[in-house]
Amino acid sequence: MDEYSRQIIKLLEETLPDILNNSEIWLASLITILAFFFFVLWMYCGFFIFYDSIKRFGKSPWVFLLFVTGLLFGPFALVLYLIARPRQTLEDKAFIHLEHRFFYNEASKVLQCLNCDSYVLESHVFCTRCGAQNRYKCPKCSALTDSDDQYCWKCGYDFGDRYQKLVQSIQKKKSSEKSAVRQVKKTKKHIDNFNINKLIQKIDILKKAVVAKLDTSSKKLSNTDVSEDKKK
Repeated sequence: MDEYSRQIIKLLEETLPDILNNSEIWLASLITILAFFFFVLWMYCGFFIFYDSIKRFGKSPWVFLLFVTGLLFGPFALVLYLIARPRQTLEDKAFIHLEHRFFYNEASKVLQCLNCDSYVLESHVFCTRCGAQNRYKCPKCSALTDSDDQYCWKCGYDFGDRYQKLVQSIQKKKSSEKSAVRQVKKTKKHIDNFNINKLIQKIDILKKAVVAKLDTSSKKLSNTDVSEDKKK
């Protein structure tokens, strides 16, 4: 064994009894470290609840109450808070509100055709599907207005019962078209039935004519046979 190893062993023999005698100091140090760790964890739970509740509740008395609860109960309060907190933050709600406003503004630029119920852009005067007019000029200022507007957006002119008249005329047009279609179908059905009946009558006439010819031919044949027998 060399000199360096002997010195290490000698140092351990001298210091080991002191370390064993001071075991209480080591235990106290370990407890202090663990206590400091749990204190940091406890404070982290409280401040996490505080900052997260600000994002979800804003400047509300609930924030202070939740912060105090987090400091008192630590991880237990954090678990309950994570279960019961709102899913959306105030920033998320504001974004959703802006998104809804955007879609509402886009939807307000679309009209519904009175004739065929298809969607038409606000800038289109006529429907691109059926050709019906959906925007009309104001008789006072010539501004384009929607068919269901009661007043002109530019001069305030009162259109009266224009919309009701348009709806009634479109309903009359649709009802006349439906009645015309029903009449055409009915006429077609009558024509088909007439043609079938006529064809059946012709077949019956031909059948009777063929039967009559066969009867006359058979009679002629029988008469010729009888005359020949008499001659014999």
